[in-house]
Amino acid sequence: MNSANCGCFYCVSIFPPGEIVKWVDDEDQTALCPFCGIDSVIGSASGYPITTDFLSRMRKHWFGSRLADFAAIPTVIGVSFAIIWLFWRLIGHALDRIAKGG
Repeated sequence: MNSANCGCFYCVSIFPPGEIVKWVDDEDQTALCPFCGIDSVIGSASGYPITTDFLSRMRKHWFGSRLADFAAIPTVIGVSFAIIWLFWRLIGHALDRIAKGG
């Protein structure tokens, strides 16, 4: 493999090419991301920057930028964000009920 590093523009993970273990074709041209399993991997040999900024812009272009999509990403950041968001929603509902005397 010619790339020094790779990135997934679905889950915005950056990783060395040695972490890729699955491919969707016999010629090892289209890799599956080792973190999310989506075939949205791009390598540094492509000439594009493998940065979170570039991968995020690619994600927005190809997949949209809805918050629900981000929360579903099976990464520590995505899961942590979903837990924190849910916690604050629950706290907000509890405070509303307390304020209303219920």
